[in-house]
Amino acid sequence: NEMGEPLTDVTFEVMNSPEGFTMTNDSLGWYDYFSFGHVSLDLNLRRQENALQFVSTIDIVMAQMHILGLIELSEIQKMTADVNCDGSISANDLGTIRRLILGNITDFEECVNWRFLLEETNDYMQEIGTNVFQIQNFSGSLRQDFTGHKMGDVNQSSLTEATQTDPRSNYNFTYSNVSLKKGVPYTIHFYGSEAINVTGFQLALASQDASFVAFANEEVGFTSVQKDLYKISYTSDQVIEKVNAATPLFSVQIIPNKKGKVSDFIRLTKDLSPEMYDDQLLISPISLQPKDDQVNSISDIYPNPSSNQFLFDIVCDKAQQMQVEIMSVATGQLVETYSTKIEQGRSTISLGKQNPKPGIYLYRISMGDYIKAGKIVRL
Repeated sequence: NEMGEPLTDVTFEVMNSPEGFTMTNDSLGWYDYFSFGHVSLDLNLRRQENALQFVSTIDIVMAQMHILGLIELSEIQKMTADVNCDGSISANDLGTIRRLILGNITDFEECVNWRFLLEETNDYMQEIGTNVFQIQNFSGSLRQDFTGHKMGDVNQSSLTEATQTDPRSNYNFTYSNVSLKKGVPYTIHFYGSEAINVTGFQLALASQDASFVAFANEEVGFTSVQKDLYKISYTSDQVIEKVNAATPLFSVQIIPNKKGKVSDFIRLTKDLSPEMYDDQLLISPISLQPKDDQVNSISDIYPNPSSNQFLFDIVCDKAQQMQVEIMSVATGQLVETYSTKIEQGRSTISLGKQNPKPGIYLYRISMGDYIKAGKIVRL
């Protein structure tokens, strides 16, 4: 590779050799081919390895930042980002890497998993196709050096000195560890444990005695949902996004097969390495941190601003009435007020039953002696 380290398990095939010559290099990366006579041969190099090896969401982040002119990739990095092998880096390449990460594809369908380049140019060998080199009028022992590059590995994690790890400890994704009922769908909201600037993250959740049924937050895409496995590979449209403890990073819905707390039904799995990437492209491992809900509490409104519905989470120690008032800042008029019964436990509620015009509104939610007030922006 580029670090001068041997790359093993590379197959060398002389495509038009009368003997049908094929060999695999040794543990030191060496191979040897001896040709009698001045002949022209075509040499094909390939390495059959899991296409997902060394590929993660940070590679999408870096390619996206390069496309937007925020960072400049090296020529080798540009080559590895071009996983469609069409000579350019585009949204199609990002989509292909994303589908690979989420398990929708298992190989780069229009390219190879590894690209090989001549270490030094010479007068008897030239590349005539992807990983195909023509040897012209050569005789003797061939000992040409090549460098191998993993496609999709934009941050070059396949090189031992390339991975940058955040010196901080694990970054925690928190969630409310409430009690759930058998067969009743529940939406789990995950929050950042501290305010940082992020460029993306990835993780996989496995279910235990429960089924994933839907992706609940439409504003976050790039997911793969199966009955017992949920994958997310997230990059922000804004490239750099501020994470805080008030707005969910992502949400997922489950149906429990028995009674229990949320932590009884979900866990991180190694199907995707759980990683968070900050604005310096440093990597922090992700951990899940369950939190017990405060009795009689109301979360901040999310998403806010929004052009659709506004939501909030509410926790009650007993069934009781909740009162909602919404007032226009522009006119000072009360545009909506209503009362509804909230059941014991945790619920996700839509703020307001009408669709107000775009503008700024004040809201007041009261439940017994508990009051929550704030501002929302309707887009």
